Amino acid sequence: MSTLSTCSGFAISALLLACLAPGASAMDGSNGNTSVTDLPPADDVGGSRIVADQDLDFIDYAASAGKYEIESSQYVVASGLTGDARTFAEAMAADHFVITNRLKTLLGKKGLAIPERMTFDDRVAISRLKDTREDQLGKAYVGAQVKAQTAEIKLYTDEAAKGVDAELRAFAQSNLPLLQKQLEKAQLIAGGGQIQ
Repeated sequence: MSTLSTCSGFAISALLLACLAPGASAMDGSNGNTSVTDLPPADDVGGSRIVADQDLDFIDYAASAGKYEIESSQYVVASGLTGDARTFAEAMAADHFVITNRLKTLLGKKGLAIPERMTFDDRVAISRLKDTREDQLGKAYVGAQVKAQTAEIKLYTDEAAKGVDAELRAFAQSNLPLLQKQLEKAQLIAGGGQIQ
């Protein structure tokens, strides 16, 4: 691994970790916002905005997907991977950092905090990626991204079409073009067969 790739990997990791660290956002649990997993039933929120169960599910899964995309991409960048897979990983980390912050901002307006924990499936996917041999990392990462982006597009499409909260529907709809573009890029890289 070159010094430059090590430095840039650490720089990206440090930047993203600093921005996602507790205290770095006005929307973390320290400012009195409620985590979506701590909410009372949607019909008994004591004067707070009502958030439907299907919207809460979207929030949980979208937050987890964003964390997965950032963490898996940071791992690949920090590993010293080169070529198209690395360039893609850098773009994925940056894009999902922006999407995650948009979700944090939207939830903050509703008095909610973004869920901190990834789903079990996303944690398993990260673990599998970290257990991958170095010579197979690019292929494993891009293959996992095709699967993850396909699931994420379904999640966002469902929320855009069926979500109860208009702002969450708009958030989902506004991010679909970027998610589709990411899937197309992952499929292109995976189909090229020249992943390092």
